[in-house]
Amino acid sequence: MTVRERLEKLESSELFDLIEASRGHRPLRDLAREVLTERDRRDNILARSRARSTGTVVEQLGKRATCDLESDATAGRYSLLCVPHGGFVCVDTREQARQWAAAPEGWCPGCQGAVD
Repeated sequence: MTVRERLEKLESSELFDLIEASRGHRPLRDLAREVLTERDRRDNILARSRARSTGTVVEQLGKRATCDLESDATAGRYSLLCVPHGGFVCVDTREQARQWAAAPEGWCPGCQGAVD
């Protein structure tokens, strides 16, 4: 099994952690980024970040995500997903998504419990 095949078997959050941890090993980091980027394009993930306040990974999902599928016509066009807790929220703009991703304790029940 090749290194790429092993990386493809990892969860997205594990790849994200590997990229952060492998700063000194550039070939591995670059290959992990490539695998994660391909997966993000496929899954319509615009960005992935780690919230400073909680340390959790938050994914910003694009316009084709489930906010468009909700019955509520007032739901936003972009969505945020707290990866470890499954918390989910819809927002209207990408800028709001970026701002809300930095503070998941404001919308994710699992993060709210972690900060309390």
